Amino acid sequence: MKYKRTVHWAPNSERYFAQLSVPSDKVGGTHLHLFESVDRPATPYSTIRPTCRSVFSELDSAIVTCFEWFPTPSLPLCFAAGTTTGKIVVSSFECFDKEQSSPLSIVLHRAQDSQNGRTCTSLAWNPIKENLILSGASGGKQKGNTS
Repeated sequence: MKYKRTVHWAPNSERYFAQLSVPSDKVGGTHLHLFESVDRPATPYSTIRPTCRSVFSELDSAIVTCFEWFPTPSLPLCFAAGTTTGKIVVSSFECFDKEQSSPLSIVLHRAQDSQNGRTCTSLAWNPIKENLILSGASGGKQKGNTS
């Protein structure tokens, strides 16, 4: 199966990036992966070079269509994810770093339901007022002005 992959570096951490994998025949996917950039130790046959390891995958059962990192360093691994139902989920990868023995999971901080139920196609945090987020939607009916 072919996947469309969207990758974003965490703006407040040089070590982490996230990847959303969506099957090419679908609108959204459930695979949101967090990766950590690490240095692989040198061996007799190789030199030290950057590599990455998967830290987290899955986002409950939500069908994610887009995601955007939180813009300020106060919450370095916080993000917003848009879904096919129009819901915006604000969550964080922070919990994976707290207890290494517990299963990796995302803690839901807040979900905002769309009034129209259209697919969320894009998100943008306000870089000045970090409590504001803008979402774009598609798939709804257009109403024109007939006057």
